[in-house]
Amino acid sequence: MRENVQRVPIGEALPSEPSGGAKDGRVAALMQTLEAGTEAILTSEGFQAYLRMQTRFWQYSATNTLLIMMQYPDASLVNSYDRWHTLNRQVKKGERGIKIFYPFKKKLVDEESGDEVLRVMGFGVGNVFAYEQTEGEPLAEPPTPAERFGTSDVAGEIDRRLSLWAIGQGLRLAQKPLPAIRGYFSPDQREIVLNAALPADDGRLKTLVHETAHFVAGHKGWRGEKQDAETIAEGSAFVVLRHFGMDTADYSFPYVARFARSTALLRSHLQTIQQVSSTLIGAIETERPEEAGEWL
Repeated sequence: MRENVQRVPIGEALPSEPSGGAKDGRVAALMQTLEAGTEAILTSEGFQAYLRMQTRFWQYSATNTLLIMMQYPDASLVNSYDRWHTLNRQVKKGERGIKIFYPFKKKLVDEESGDEVLRVMGFGVGNVFAYEQTEGEPLAEPPTPAERFGTSDVAGEIDRRLSLWAIGQGLRLAQKPLPAIRGYFSPDQREIVLNAALPADDGRLKTLVHETAHFVAGHKGWRGEKQDAETIAEGSAFVVLRHFGMDTADYSFPYVARFARSTALLRSHLQTIQQVSSTLIGAIETERPEEAGEWL
């Protein structure tokens, strides 16, 4: 299996100010790159390009995914210089590192629990290199979704795993006749309802992932901004399904074309999409409950 050892922080908060000691201005310079990248994806096309990048780097923080995209948009995999060396690959002469943020962490005692915890105290700047910047022994190709799940019905297997995971989280899943809508998530009832008329293929799966994303994101119905919640849910669904080989661009991108009104809002969305999609992909790939309930 193609090895993908992470060398960038996963799920860290977006740094909003240079921190961690910017003695030579590297942090400040990288913040400028981050701001430029956020501005660049304020268009529908830019947002589409970012989401496609996120499907490759689903475990990486939104910050570093965007920085990798700005500096090396064709990157398929990144690692540190030393890590590539252990994989019997060498960075090509003259290649420049891709600068990313990494967190400075410190062990502290939690005042409530008394346990030792790692706290992020600031951010520094490090270098990684893309696979395309290296040469040497080839890496094994990752298994296809069908090989990974041991079934040719990938959509059906993902549907089964995600449904069981959701039920294991205490959600009630139901299918009902729903005029004009494909499904909904009710936070008060802790219920996901899909339109019973949806075909039992990836059409139903798209809606299941979308509504489960609302749950993971903690959306509370439409008391907040519907546009923001829908951007996060559909963006997350696109990342999850493309990760497993199903491209929903024709459906997803028109859906989220009206996404953000400011860079600050968009940056918040990017971080939430990363966290939600990472949670769902992890649940599908690692959860193997035998029985957790049934659809109603």
